[in-house]
Amino acid sequence: FEPEPYYELSRALAGRIQNLREIETLEQKERKLKIAGEKEKFLRLIAEDLNKGRLEDVLSHIVKACSEIFHPCNCRIYLREGDSLSLKASSSEVLQEEIHSSINDWFKEGSWNGELRLLNEGQNQKFKDRNGKKTFAVPLGNGKEPTGVIILECETNHDSFSPSEQDFIRTLAFQATEALKSSSLSKALEHKENLISSILDSVEDRITIYDKELRVIKINKAGDSKNTDEDKENNWQKKLTPNFHEIILTQDRFRGQRKLR
Repeated sequence: FEPEPYYELSRALAGRIQNLREIETLEQKERKLKIAGEKEKFLRLIAEDLNKGRLEDVLSHIVKACSEIFHPCNCRIYLREGDSLSLKASSSEVLQEEIHSSINDWFKEGSWNGELRLLNEGQNQKFKDRNGKKTFAVPLGNGKEPTGVIILECETNHDSFSPSEQDFIRTLAFQATEALKSSSLSKALEHKENLISSILDSVEDRITIYDKELRVIKINKAGDSKNTDEDKENNWQKKLTPNFHEIILTQDRFRGQRKLR
């Protein structure tokens, strides 16, 4: 019996195993770099959407980011409308009515705590039989009164998320919350502007509103029909007549207060 050939074979196998491990390590590093690049790309796109106030685009990029980075996972975003949830964005066109109903029921129970949660666990039987899929949820908004929820429906190989993955999901939830706040403020501002416009337009006399630098920022309907090039050049020193009103808006830069004079 000559053990030398076996020693050679053993060393060759050990070298091969080491090479495979190194290749696997390099592939893992490449995947991590690729995922990091994808995360950065989506965060940049979402930030641009936030700056432009595009709520639908923010939600669309969030579900796309979740479905691509956490593949194979489907992502959906539901927003509160009254006492129930309404689907606003989805990475999959296929939507099963029972999962929508189950998420609505879970949301009404108020069992959310602001953190990513696996809905298949605990006493919730509605998520037990999901054909091997795991359903994760993270609320949007503050913990007491969430305005919606991000749902991730993943295959069985996704039993949990790593700390870095959870951080990314929380970041996406925060951005969705900020987009909702911005949209709500924009709608409130638009409502106030429309209300002011309707009040001004109901007045038969001409009303012109100037900003702090005496630039015309609004003329009511009565004034707009009589608007001249001279008025557009901010001829604000014109004498007031019974059917002409000038309102100068001034703003305290430090206190943010507005007043009429």
